[in-house]
Amino acid sequence: MKSIIYPLPRLFAGLILSLLLPWQAAATASAALAEDSDYIPPVAICKDQLNISLTSAGSALVYAHSFDAGSYDNYCLAAIEVRRMDQPNAPFGPYVIFYCSDIGQPVMVELRARDCAGNLNSCWSLANIEDKLPPSIHCPPNKTIACDQYLNLALTGQATATDNCGVASITYTDVSNINSCGTGYILRTWKATDIYGMMATCTQTITLVDNTPIVVVFPPDYTTYECTTAADLLPANLPPPYNGPVVLYKDCELIATSYTDWVFTAAPNSCLKIMRQWKVINWCTYDEGGQGLWQGNQLLIIKDTIPPVFTCPGDQIFSVGNNCKANITLPQLTDIQDCLESVTVRLIGDLGEGYVFQNVPLGVYEMTYVANDGCGNISTCKIKVRVVDRTPPGVVCYSGLSLPLMEMDGDGMAELWASDVETGSSVDNCTPYSGLKFRLGHQPAPGQTSPPAGDVLAFTCADVGPKVVALWAGDQAGNWSYCLSTIQVQDNRGFCPVPQPVPQGLSIAGLVADEWDNCMMGVAVAIDTSAAGPYATMTDSLGRYLFDSLSSSMAYVLRPEYHSSPLDGLDMDDFILLSHHITGVASLGSPYQIIAADVNLDGRVDMADLVLLLHVHLGLETAFTDSVTWRFVPTAFDFPDPQNPFLAPFPERLVIDSLTGPVSDASFVAIKLGDLDGTITRPDSLEGRSLALPLVLEVEEQELQAGEEIEVRFRARHYEQLSALALWFHRGAPGPGPAGWRARPGH
Repeated sequence: MKSIIYPLPRLFAGLILSLLLPWQAAATASAALAEDSDYIPPVAICKDQLNISLTSAGSALVYAHSFDAGSYDNYCLAAIEVRRMDQPNAPFGPYVIFYCSDIGQPVMVELRARDCAGNLNSCWSLANIEDKLPPSIHCPPNKTIACDQYLNLALTGQATATDNCGVASITYTDVSNINSCGTGYILRTWKATDIYGMMATCTQTITLVDNTPIVVVFPPDYTTYECTTAADLLPANLPPPYNGPVVLYKDCELIATSYTDWVFTAAPNSCLKIMRQWKVINWCTYDEGGQGLWQGNQLLIIKDTIPPVFTCPGDQIFSVGNNCKANITLPQLTDIQDCLESVTVRLIGDLGEGYVFQNVPLGVYEMTYVANDGCGNISTCKIKVRVVDRTPPGVVCYSGLSLPLMEMDGDGMAELWASDVETGSSVDNCTPYSGLKFRLGHQPAPGQTSPPAGDVLAFTCADVGPKVVALWAGDQAGNWSYCLSTIQVQDNRGFCPVPQPVPQGLSIAGLVADEWDNCMMGVAVAIDTSAAGPYATMTDSLGRYLFDSLSSSMAYVLRPEYHSSPLDGLDMDDFILLSHHITGVASLGSPYQIIAADVNLDGRVDMADLVLLLHVHLGLETAFTDSVTWRFVPTAFDFPDPQNPFLAPFPERLVIDSLTGPVSDASFVAIKLGDLDGTITRPDSLEGRSLALPLVLEVEEQELQAGEEIEVRFRARHYEQLSALALWFHRGAPGPGPAGWRARPGH
């Protein structure tokens, strides 16, 4: 931007004089006027902006005319002068000087014009100071040094640089051409940057070489007396210098280390030795001829004087089986503590050597555990192995015995011996039958395990009725077990006084007996009434029951109930009677016997009843159908067809629609299912026994082929048990056995 000042009054006066006077005279007059009367200042014209570059000295001297854009005066321009406006007290002069510090911030310069009369005028110009000169950089000479020293500037050298306004930084970048072994060369480019961003570069070449051969020092041998294992001697677990080779003078080599262990146990003067072979390879110099490969051996030794420690198992007890011998498996040691893992354990003693033994007889045996750690350190411990008999005998009782009282000193009394209840079939796994001991007592208390002292029980009139007794059997090892049997203590001959019930008010009384008039004691007779609800009473030793103090004009229903083992009263005679009835040889004589024969409760008597009866007898089934063992029919009931009592439903309860007076004949006939001859209620001392012996059949051992049809001949240990079965198969009736079997008496 230019600044121009026009002094109009003085200019106008000069023009008038020049027109009025001749030229020379006018000039003379003008000069004189200028000296004497010029009061018009000159015109100062400045350049708008100036871009000024500094010299290599870091400064620039710029004269006033560089800023002048044509300043003039009307008569006489005496001088053009300049000064920096940031230096207001500095004098005007022919030039101004700029420095590096002025770069980046515009500097305002004042230009002043002075005429010959001393008149002054000024204008301003803006100066932009620039540095266009880059630094001057000098690289260090090319170098050849050790391969690991190229970052050491003390060896590679440092570039230097100069600049008119100062160097801000000297940096370098490397372009590497180095192989995996660290040798090759590096092109290093140095860069100098001044404070205003101007840059200069140069390049240095650094060659890397490896002139230092390595030295390998292998670890020394190592011996420890501590409780350690082979794993504790791995290099990572060892302290220096035992943990691996040391490579000296290694700079740029490509080194790899490996080792191989050979472990020897029970070595001389030690319990474990490790021969460790080390290999060190320099892949930069290795060749197949062995160049660049170093090998060395290290011996590691564990010396152990502490024997193994373990927890000794306690004494062992084993029970024999059915053959009076035991199969033994002794425990192994599981918590062995030792410095080494290779501890061997042996178990030796009276039984031999090992942990498993078969068919060991009764006795006490001593066994010894021997633990050897392979270093000559041994620990032992002894245990006792007891083979004992803990299995009690299997006791077999007669069930459903009847014991009639005899007269003694005017009263009824009877004795029952253990031999009366034991069937002769009790067995034990170790003690023969002749060595078994028998005791007889009343029903044991809950949790009782000890037998009574004697083998006989006495019964009196106070015991009339069913009594539960326990037959105990003990073996030679002191094991006891018992079976329970129900004894019917009967006063059949009237030795005992019988208290007569005294009815109170209206009553219902009756008798429960079988069809042979044998009285049933202990039968629960329930009475259902709309007056007081159901309740029950029990029959006495003569089979009588009584309900008294009953309300009149009420309905009553009487229901006898009794439960016993399905085997009670069963014998071979029942099988013969039933088989004869089914096959038509001889029919059963009464409707009550026919009802007793219907053990599966299907309303008819056929082969299915015989099969079920046989299965119950042999123990293949544990109960009759619906677990019913007794049925009761009112005595006053007449069967429409006595030979077929199932022709029409028969009652099993007695209904009194309205009680108006005492009833004394509300009696029932008791029917034991399966007992066709009334054995269970027969009053003939101990003869009425039900046998629950297993039917044991013996056959010859044969080798069979699939699809082959054979004849099997079998024998029974007790032929009398087979009589009904033999007759049945002899007649060819279908049954539970395979088709084609035939049995004949004696086979």
